[in-house]
Amino acid sequence: MTHPTLVRFQLAFKSVERILADVIATNISITRERDRLMLELTQARKERDDLRTSYKMALADIETLRRVSKQVRGYTPYKDAISPGVPKGYDTVLGFLAKYRSGVLDDIGDDWRNPRETLRDGMWCAARAKGKEIWVKACPAMKARGIEKLRAYPLEILKERFPE
Repeated sequence: MTHPTLVRFQLAFKSVERILADVIATNISITRERDRLMLELTQARKERDDLRTSYKMALADIETLRRVSKQVRGYTPYKDAISPGVPKGYDTVLGFLAKYRSGVLDDIGDDWRNPRETLRDGMWCAARAKGKEIWVKACPAMKARGIEKLRAYPLEILKERFPE
């Protein structure tokens, strides 16, 4: 015959063993879930890094295309901003922007044909030129607005006003 205290102790011990087995099983389950989530996180980080690399490469390709497009002789999306017959070493504000700084015209948007958009730049160049500016035939965009002549300034002044 077994002593009643011993029986209670054995039952309590079995209960503790079951609880301990459940805790171990839960811990194993949690560890497996943690490992699975860490693997997913590692994969997500790799995908993020791959996307960043692809994005940077795409930006570099776009910049290369911009440089190449500027190097193509005579290319400008703003041909009607270029005045005909401007002497070498001179250009109008619009002509200079169209040929060398088309990004400025891109920033202005559809209003680039409005003379007010470059008026301040022309006034700045006129003040710097101190009589070195010359009058030339207006570009087609300004002729369409009723302007027949524009001032052309030395390229150094235009480069100073619109640095790269």
